[in-house]
Amino acid sequence: MLSVKHKQARAAKKRRVTSETETTDERVQRLSKDAAEKASSRANETVEKRVLRLTKDATAHTSIRANETVSKSSQRLRQDSTYRAKVRTKAIHLTGSLATKEINEATIQEHFCGIMNARCSSCGSKFFIGEHTSDREGRFQTCCHKGKVKILPLTPLPDEILLLLKGLGEKDEVKNFQDNIRSYNSAFAFVSMGAKVEKPIGNGPYCFIIHGQIYHRAGALHPEGDIPTQFAQIYILDPPQDTEQRLSLLPNAECLSSLMHKLGVLISDVNPFAKSYKMLYQVENEALEVCGQNSILSSTIMMAIRDDRKSDPRRYNSPIVTEVAVIFQNSDGEPPLERYLLIHLRSDLNDLTMCKTK
Repeated sequence: MLSVKHKQARAAKKRRVTSETETTDERVQRLSKDAAEKASSRANETVEKRVLRLTKDATAHTSIRANETVSKSSQRLRQDSTYRAKVRTKAIHLTGSLATKEINEATIQEHFCGIMNARCSSCGSKFFIGEHTSDREGRFQTCCHKGKVKILPLTPLPDEILLLLKGLGEKDEVKNFQDNIRSYNSAFAFVSMGAKVEKPIGNGPYCFIIHGQIYHRAGALHPEGDIPTQFAQIYILDPPQDTEQRLSLLPNAECLSSLMHKLGVLISDVNPFAKSYKMLYQVENEALEVCGQNSILSSTIMMAIRDDRKSDPRRYNSPIVTEVAVIFQNSDGEPPLERYLLIHLRSDLNDLTMCKTK
């Protein structure tokens, strides 16, 4: 009785002999048949069989790579490089031919992706059914890598914002919110984005190209000179002064005063960063009052946005701690913890780290 290896060797020899004597049409027919049989086999295999097959293939490839000589390894790498170069060249030629080809758009049939109603069974992300992979358990690759990446559930939106997004609030406010949603989003931002933006060469749709690193620009608690109060600095103001300040900024000129006030009250109540900025302002006022009563110089006060929020805040020297930040004061201004972002009371133009934080 022949072993499995002998059967495989005889089958390989038979295919080799056949391939040497067959015509081009016969070869195309044979390869198409083999591809169809392989696709059918892959479609019907279970998850356990697929894992077993992939493991077996990986072991075989590892064994072959470990036993190959230096010359065979170099030859294989050259062949792989040549194949990849051919694929790239073919793709470039195909792209060029399509770009220069005259197309009658009236004859092109519109492609419809269908309804986005397919959900990943691991993380719940929505997809078009055409984006589905061969995973039999309903998992997708581009969202959570088929369940390998565990994504924490998002915090539910406040009812007020949810109604505006769904168009179920007051008619005038809903329309204004949806028409100016980017302005409202920027109005309540805590930091601005900084980056070196490069303009793309040539014509075509607008592209936002960033060269180098992206920065979050967080200013001091108080603006300098004639610079208007903006971003996180507005959160230390009381209503309705905060609303008036946001509406005074040019990008927010089309926003409604009533809606801006409602959203300001809401975010100040639910956002821990807003509470932290307010607390920093209160600590500053209390320290200034104590210094005035005792005729002493004020110590350095600053707030550190904590990178590791699981650390024990009791190890710090009597700071004021919120969910996301630590407020402290000392004589040298050096924070007693590893930090991600420092917020000072006022800017020091000689210290760039106070206004640009990576």
